[in-house]
Amino acid sequence: MIHVTATWFTKPAAVAVILFIALAVGCGRGKSSTAGAPPDARVPGDTREPAAVEKDAEASIVRLSDAARQRATIAEITVLPRPASDVLSAPAELQLNGDRVAMVGPRVAGRVARIAVSMGDRVDAGTVLASIDSPDVGSLLASYASAQAAESVAQRTYQREKDLFARRISAEREVFAAEAELARATSERRTVESRLQALDVALPRAGSSSPASALLPIRSPIQGTVIERNAAIGAPVGPDAVLFTLADLSTLWLVARVSETTMRDIRRGDTVTVTLDALPDQRVSGRVSYIGATVSDTTRTVDVRIDVPNRTGQLKPGMFARAQLATRGARTGPSNQLLIPQIAVQELNRRRVVFVPRSDGGFDVREVTVGASVGDDIEVLSGLKAGEAVVTTGSFTLKSQAVRGGAGESQ
Repeated sequence: MIHVTATWFTKPAAVAVILFIALAVGCGRGKSSTAGAPPDARVPGDTREPAAVEKDAEASIVRLSDAARQRATIAEITVLPRPASDVLSAPAELQLNGDRVAMVGPRVAGRVARIAVSMGDRVDAGTVLASIDSPDVGSLLASYASAQAAESVAQRTYQREKDLFARRISAEREVFAAEAELARATSERRTVESRLQALDVALPRAGSSSPASALLPIRSPIQGTVIERNAAIGAPVGPDAVLFTLADLSTLWLVARVSETTMRDIRRGDTVTVTLDALPDQRVSGRVSYIGATVSDTTRTVDVRIDVPNRTGQLKPGMFARAQLATRGARTGPSNQLLIPQIAVQELNRRRVVFVPRSDGGFDVREVTVGASVGDDIEVLSGLKAGEAVVTTGSFTLKSQAVRGGAGESQ
């Protein structure tokens, strides 16, 4: 028989041992549940508030590596107040004067029988451009001849009945019937006659033995130049066909696309000087006749129409030009403005921004408020101070980097 000697602890000692074991287990669990977790990560079950994430102070800063900076060809200028130019220059294009353009075609169906003009010919109002052989015109001419004959018969019948009634041979009702028939015949003849006149068809003479021509003349409604011809001999045409386009080229429209921020400088009747890309040594003058009522969604410009004389015919629709308009400074006197090149201003998240160089090599993304465009420059109303530098060439590269993430270096 084996006897086991038991060792009995006192009550205080037992309590100490239990507390030690509990603390050891708790520490072990804490280390295993948080191992590998980031310092700011929250542990499930932890009800403490997480530490606030520090806001990136460089969220509005763009950085480029040395290699990226060289590829971007970054150029900077110092912003200084300077007097604005006396003129505002806007791209423009010559167009036809829409008030002096005519599109000419037949009023009835037929075939082209004759063409009297060629491209580039100058014509007067009323000049015959072509002739159309039209069955409809032939039918109207036949109806007109028939109506003339019926009217002539009705006229003789009415006259005879009047004579008979005067001699008391015929009743009065016969006179009334003959008179009604004459009125009907006259009305029919006038109806056919008006239709022929509307088509510009020459009316045959009463009693003429020669048949009337069924050719329908196509006449020019204006004085101008034939700039388009779609007619061909023998080609079938209809009332909706356009055979000729004529334009009076003595005046043209110059449509200039002016920035929306500059519209306050332009008034109807303003004198405009026009320089042409194709004729750099020639300058012409015109007047503003219309200012567009809407702004383009894509270019943020307004169309300004200028009437330009073209007496020599050297100006051609479609030529590119630049319109030079007097600015606000030219009207009120010169004043110093904070002007920067337009290429320095970029649009980022619906904001106008510029990029200001920093001493550490980065670029601040600075929001600006811009005013009127003056030539290749634009007025800065707020966001920049005199003496600060801005990026000109290379600003689009910085914008692209800002869109990709702003802070950090571009490789």
